[in-house]
Amino acid sequence: TGRLLITEKRGTVRVYHPDTGLESTPIIDITASVDESGNERGLLGIALAPDFAESQELYLAYTALPDGAVTLARYDLDDASLEPLLSQEHAEFNNHNGGQITFGRDGYLYMSIGDGGDAGDPFDSGQRLDTLLGKILRVDVSRSCGDLPYCVPEDNPFVGVAGARPEIWMYGGRNPWRFSVDQDGSMWIADVGQGRWEEINHIKPGEQAGANLGWSCYEGL
Repeated sequence: TGRLLITEKRGTVRVYHPDTGLESTPIIDITASVDESGNERGLLGIALAPDFAESQELYLAYTALPDGAVTLARYDLDDASLEPLLSQEHAEFNNHNGGQITFGRDGYLYMSIGDGGDAGDPFDSGQRLDTLLGKILRVDVSRSCGDLPYCVPEDNPFVGVAGARPEIWMYGGRNPWRFSVDQDGSMWIADVGQGRWEEINHIKPGEQAGANLGWSCYEGL
């Protein structure tokens, strides 16, 4: 349609069209659900469902009230309904939330979550597999499985591994706040350095499953 959907930190999405400009009324308003306290909390990411033209469904990542949990939710434009699908507690510090979401060429939804905040990864979240903090996730939001409102793809690298969250696709992130999937399926991941190095990771398709991005063992190089 030529429209751009613009996410705003406080929890609104506005429409811009090059012919008519910026619409005054938001197309989405979830401010009542969003914790925008601190510098890095708020509405963090948006992704249109692959069948958006028909379903009118899209996906939002945000820090939720009351405790800042990083949340993935489905939003239906037809009835303005918000359905939380996945949540990761993130209460101690308000920085390093991640929040990028996008659909890969395989049709699955990928989501980044930061390490929980503060300096030096005090919870060792990046290297732990029992938490979604410091990770990039891969889930199937087109269907539900058991008690989950989504499914975990069977070829995710930690499916069946004792003590590991099966949603994890990659680990070892500090705050992978933005990433994209290239035409060849490779991923470009922007991660935040601590004291010396900012970081861009280029991970080829055959190297992604279970990849360790290094934090907090390594920063940058």
